[in-house]
Amino acid sequence: MVDSERRKKWHLLALASILSVWTLTQAELLGAASKTDTLLRPMTPLQQALEVAKLDRERILKLANEALDMAPAAITDHVAKMSEGGIHDFYSNGDYWWPDPNKPDGLPYIQRDGQSNPDNFSHHRLALQRLRNAVAALGAA
Repeated sequence: MVDSERRKKWHLLALASILSVWTLTQAELLGAASKTDTLLRPMTPLQQALEVAKLDRERILKLANEALDMAPAAITDHVAKMSEGGIHDFYSNGDYWWPDPNKPDGLPYIQRDGQSNPDNFSHHRLALQRLRNAVAALGAA
């Protein structure tokens, strides 16, 4: 398969996997009653992706344009003080892990189910989430 055809196929499959669940919901929100019969019959992922792209084109392009304007994120932008690795290593604390109040250094951390620790280091995780969202938006566009 030619590279451009393969790339197009992967972009459409990415769009289908990201957005296919919104097909019927978006049609209902837009009042597309005439499309209901079309949307209810079984569709391939490619057909779903194309249908969603028609309905959600403006939002998809807005997110893709924002992604193009994003500054590149680097792990080295934020240094994780507790990381045992170097500045180039990804580091993230779990949401529900807290320093042990019974130990002077707080280590090892203890888990408090359902209680997010606002002091946990999450800069690397948030940078990865922004990258994931940008890739999804660009792939959908």
